Amino acid sequence: MEMKTYSRIWFISIILCLTTIGASKKDALAADGDGISLETFKLSPSMGAIFETTLPEVKEHRWWSIGGLVSYAHRPLRRETSVVSTGEVLEEADAVQGRVSLDLYGAIGLFDLAELGLVLPLVLFQSGEGTEVGGDIQSAGFADPRLALKVRIAEIAGLAFGVGAVVTAPLGHYVSSGGDVLGSTGPTAEPQVLAGFRTGPAIIALNVGVLFRPEATLANYTQTHALTWNASFAYDIRNFDEPQGIRLAIETNGEAGIGFDSLIETPMEAILGAKYRTEQDFIITAGAGPGMSTAVGTPAFRVFASFAIDRVRRSCPAGPEDMDGFEDHDKCIDPDNDQDGLLDGVDDCPNEAEDQDKFQDQDGCPDRDNDGDAIPDAVDKCPMIPEDVDDYEDDDGCPEEGPGRATVKITDSQILISSKIYFDFDKATIKPVSYPILNAVAEALTANTAIKKVQIEGHTDNEGTEDYNQKLSEDRAKAVMDYLINKKVQSERLSYKGYGFSRPKASNRTEEGKAINRRVEFAIIERD
Repeated sequence: MEMKTYSRIWFISIILCLTTIGASKKDALAADGDGISLETFKLSPSMGAIFETTLPEVKEHRWWSIGGLVSYAHRPLRRETSVVSTGEVLEEADAVQGRVSLDLYGAIGLFDLAELGLVLPLVLFQSGEGTEVGGDIQSAGFADPRLALKVRIAEIAGLAFGVGAVVTAPLGHYVSSGGDVLGSTGPTAEPQVLAGFRTGPAIIALNVGVLFRPEATLANYTQTHALTWNASFAYDIRNFDEPQGIRLAIETNGEAGIGFDSLIETPMEAILGAKYRTEQDFIITAGAGPGMSTAVGTPAFRVFASFAIDRVRRSCPAGPEDMDGFEDHDKCIDPDNDQDGLLDGVDDCPNEAEDQDKFQDQDGCPDRDNDGDAIPDAVDKCPMIPEDVDDYEDDDGCPEEGPGRATVKITDSQILISSKIYFDFDKATIKPVSYPILNAVAEALTANTAIKKVQIEGHTDNEGTEDYNQKLSEDRAKAVMDYLINKKVQSERLSYKGYGFSRPKASNRTEEGKAINRRVEFAIIERD
C-alpha cells in the first residue's frame, strides 16, 4: 500500500513538472524560429533499412541490433537572419552554420511480425547565431528521441509491404532556449506505408508517410504537417546478409509541407553510400550527399558514418554450426570445409582441397608428388610416372631412355621391350620419351622378316568404366601401330587389339599395380 502511494506521488510530481515547463515556454512558442525542426534525415533504427528508407522485413523474435551514427550537416537551416533599417541590411548571419550529431540507435524483433526501434539523437556541436541576429546558439544538447514501430504485412513475388509509425518526444526543445532549433515544441507522429522489391542483388524501396507536428514559424516560412517520402535503390556487390557483404545504395528523402507554396519550401536531399558487414556481423556504413533544395532542414551537404552490431541467423539447410574451427562465425555447419566434394567425415584433410588428378582422390588430401619421385607435381612433366634417376635428364620428372638404353628381345611368342610405352594422361598420344623404344621395335621388325604378323595389344588399369577403358586400350594400341607404320614397317604385318582392364598383370588395389597394368605388348602371331 505504501509503495503504491509513493508511486502515485512520483507520477503526479512528474506531471506537475512537465506542466510547469510547458507553461514557462508558453511565450516562447510564438517566438520566431521557436520549435523549427531541422532534421529531415532521420536514420532508421532498423538494420533492414537502406539509410533512412525502412524495408518491410522484420528481425526474428527477440533478435536485436544496436549502433551509432555520426553525421555532419552544413548549413541545415538554409536561412540567413538579418537586421534591416531604412531598406539597408545592417547585419546578416547564418542561424546554424554547421551541426555534428550522434544518433544512438537499436532495434528488436517482436514475434516474427514486428520490429521496435529507438533512436536517441544528440547534437555534439553546432555553430551559428540561432534564430536571432547577434544571438547565441546552444553548442550541444539533446534532440528529440524517436520511437519507431514497423509491422510486416505481406510479400508477393518479391514485393513486400508493411506499415510503420515514428513518434517523437519534445526533449530537445525543453532542454534549450527554443531558438537553438534542437526540436519541436511538442510530440510528433508519422504513420508510414512501407514497400520493398528485391530482384537478385538489387533492392528498390519506398516509404510514404504523413508527419503530424506542432506549427512553427521563421520569418515568412511556416512549418506544419507534411507528406514525407524516402526512395532508395540498393545493389549488393556481395550478399549483405552474409559475412563480408557489401551494399551500395542511393537514397532521396524529403517532405512536402501541407500548404507550402513552392519547391523552395520543400526539404529534399540525396545520399550516396555503402554498407559493409564483417565476419563478426559488425556493420560499417558511410555516406554523403547534397541538399536538393534550399528549404529549412535541407543542408548544403551532409556526410555521415556509422558502426553497428547486427547478429543475423544464417540460412543453414545442412544444420547448425559444427564448431570445427572453420568459419564458425556464420552459425552454419560446414559439411565440406575445403569444397572438394568429399564430406569432412570421410575427408582425411578436411581443410585442404583434394587436387582431383586421378591419383588417390578418395582420401581428400592433395598429393604433391603422385609418383613419389621427389619431384613435386607442380614441376613434374610426368606426375604419374616416376623419374628413373639414371643420370640422364633426371630433373624433368620423366623417365628417359638414356643413350644406348632402348633394347628389344624377340622370343617365340613376343617382342619384349626394355621400358614401358608412355602416353599422355587419359589420351592415346605417345609421349616423346617412348620414341626410342618404338624406334628399336621398328628396327627389330625390319631386320627380322621371318616375323610375318605382330598383334599390338593395349591394356589399362581399372580406373573408369569398362567401355571407356576398352576404347582407350584400343586407341593406344592403334597409335603404336600407326607409329611403326610411319617408321616403314609394312602395315600388313601389323594388327592391334584392346583388352581394357580384362587382363591385369598385377593388383589394381595399389598405384604400383595400376602402373604395371597400363601397358602395351607385342604378340607374335605368325612367323616362318
